[in-house]
Formats: sequence, structure tokens, C-alpha cells
Amino acid sequence: MDEIEPLLEKYRAEIGQILDRKRSFENQAADLGQKAAVLQARIQGMVEAAEILRDARGVTRKRQRKLTGPWQKIMQGADLIGDFDYDDLETLAEDAGHTVGRDTLRSQMSGYKSSGLVESVGDGVFRLTDLGRQAAAIDDDDDDGSAPMEPNPPYDDASASWANRKFKQF
Repeated sequence: MDEIEPLLEKYRAEIGQILDRKRSFENQAADLGQKAAVLQARIQGMVEAAEILRDARGVTRKRQRKLTGPWQKIMQGADLIGDFDYDDLETLAEDAGHTVGRDTLRSQMSGYKSSGLVESVGDGVFRLTDLGRQAAAIDDDDDDGSAPMEPNPPYDDASASWANRKFKQF
């Protein structure tokens, strides 16, 4: 029996160490479980915030742009044309007394396209959108179904060139 007692003590000590390690692992697991719960709550909060932002962006309207000065006149003339290109814009700008280069026109159309004022209907060909018509102060309310009036700029070489270019195929 004397031989068994030291072995029992040794095994009891080992069992005690194992139980201590088990309690340590259980405590670590509980801590990790609490941290996981906190992280899950944070993630859920972020998901809800992202959904709120997504919904708010869908509802939020962009700032309503109003065209003023020469660009309003240019876009009003472009609306009369329908589908217009850079050459049309150059001529309309000249008719409005506004000198612009091709790069400025490209930049302006890119900005108007991003803002939803014009849409691209081909390579370098655009059309005013309803939003663009509003921004250019083009009123559809008094439309009685009759054909729109053609622009009537003062007769000079610039305005004649627009008419000649538009109707040269006839």
C-alpha cells in the first residue's frame, strides 16, 4: 500500500492540474463568447446603419440645378433640335453670344450627363432629359399639342450656318 499512496498523490496532482487548466480554458471560452457577442452586436449595428444609409440615399434628391445665362439659352435651343451634337452646341453657343471651345463643351456635357440633365444617345450625340428641360426652364405645361416653334435668331452668318447644316440634306 505504501507504494500506491505516492502514485495516488501524483495522479491527484496531475488531475488537479488538468482541472485547473480546464477551468482556465472554460474562463477563456466564456471571455471569447462575450467578445463574440459584442462583435456580433457591432456587426448588426453596422448592417442596420448601412441599410439606413442605403435607403436614405435612395430618397435623398440631388440638388436641383438651374441653368442660367448662355447655357440656359444653349440648352433651350438644343431642346428644339432634339438630338444634338457638339457642332450644334457650338453654333447655339455662338447664337447665344457665348464663345466656347470643344473641350469646354465636352466637359460641360460630361457634367450635365452625370447630373442627369442630358443623356447620351450616340457617340457625341445627346438629348435633354426631363430634368434637363426643367433646369433650362423649358415649360411643357402650356403645350397645346401643336408643333414647337423653330428658333428665330437674328439673321446673320452664324445663325444661317446652323440652318444650312441642319437642312443641307434636303
